[in-house]
Amino acid sequence: MIQPNVKEEDLPFALENIAFAHMDRVKTFAVVLTRSALVRARKCAGLDAPFLTALTVAVDDYREGDSLVWLTQASWPHLRSLECHYGTVRHLQALLRPTLTSLIVEYIEPCVTVEVLLDLLSGLPHLTTLKILHCLTPIDSLPTAPPGSSAPIVSLPQLRFFEIGEGAVGISEAHLLNHLKFSSNTEVHFSNQVSSTLADISYIVSAFVAKASGVPGSMGSAKAFKVEEWLFFGTKISVYSQVVPDFWDRGEHILWDLERLSPTATLGLMGSQQDVVSSFISQYPLSDVHSVCCRSSELDEMEPWHLLAQLPSVQELHLEHTPRTAFACFLECLKEQHTFSSLQFLRLSHIVWNKCHSSARRQDMRVGSLVPPLLRAIKYRQQHGPRLHTLQLPYAINLFENDDEDLERLSRMVDKFRCSDWEDPDEPDECSTCYSSGSEGETASDAEGSSDEDPETDETDTSDDLDADGEEEP
Repeated sequence: MIQPNVKEEDLPFALENIAFAHMDRVKTFAVVLTRSALVRARKCAGLDAPFLTALTVAVDDYREGDSLVWLTQASWPHLRSLECHYGTVRHLQALLRPTLTSLIVEYIEPCVTVEVLLDLLSGLPHLTTLKILHCLTPIDSLPTAPPGSSAPIVSLPQLRFFEIGEGAVGISEAHLLNHLKFSSNTEVHFSNQVSSTLADISYIVSAFVAKASGVPGSMGSAKAFKVEEWLFFGTKISVYSQVVPDFWDRGEHILWDLERLSPTATLGLMGSQQDVVSSFISQYPLSDVHSVCCRSSELDEMEPWHLLAQLPSVQELHLEHTPRTAFACFLECLKEQHTFSSLQFLRLSHIVWNKCHSSARRQDMRVGSLVPPLLRAIKYRQQHGPRLHTLQLPYAINLFENDDEDLERLSRMVDKFRCSDWEDPDEPDECSTCYSSGSEGETASDAEGSSDEDPETDETDTSDDLDADGEEEP
């Protein structure tokens, strides 16, 4: 019991004394590790805790001394989970127990080398969860020796969740990945917060793919992935394997399911988004992927779009908040032969369709409109390739009255069409429906016959003056 005359500033110490006096009954314990706390523990019942299963330690005193001996000699026979925040590698070493199944390590100072960390992990064969955050000594140059020559390969056969994140260039993280061996079903989450060169990105993605890609064709292989902006200048790629591939039979769409699912692998890198996405698509086995989502992607070069367009099983594509230059590259790729060979569902959300705003210019003035290029791309696919089943343009920005005729043509070229304009930025769920499904008014064959007008002859079409970046030529 805490005495009633204890001062407020002494209350934490009184609580610690109570906890240390009953360590023989504690199962879960969190403590700020200071030298005075260790002294009080020794004066009470000591640090032995026969029933302790989860321990969280924040090291506040970096002086080691005999505190390391006390931690090493403490008896925790049933310890399963350990979180160590701050401290030195010797503090971490003193806290580790071979019975651990979960280990979270954050902010070790000074940073620990990959070789030292591998030596510590080699004594933890039962780990199922491992998080290493801001702990590794940076490596400035790419390793030249093959994995296993400079450090041993450490096997963690029961590992099911692995996360590693650093504030430095991710070469050291990739080097650690190359020296770990675990199941192909393990979730892998990788991130770094310093801009990387193309060579660094290729090395990092290669290490990530080797551990995170699973087995192609199996239940754990990638079925969908999402590309989005991350930390302003970075790129995050999330891979999903739990999605159900028969969504067309169920009348549902996988893209809506992604918001309710946890990714099986994530890759967050700083650097050129073109390089990150191109390297990922080139190396990751994506033959089973049928759903792709790109949010705020700055893919304003053709290479990543061409790589994406060659994926054989992509049936569903969602572009959201795509800049006009990147969207123009996508449209160019969409109307090429042998691209997106399985695409059936296309959703283009929050796209700025005209450069000018209706409040600043007359609504009958289309400047750099992206609707006619989309119409030509859809018409090309209707005539020369697999036609789209569903086209959606939700939350459309800057759609003007002179776009109505082209939108009507679009609605006749697909089985299902829906377009809604952006009304209130504070309430994005509120939008007005401009057009409904084209299949409600006529069949697909009727739509082909009624689309006899060539969109390229539209007098209001100014898109012929667009350059490769979607901007108006002088």
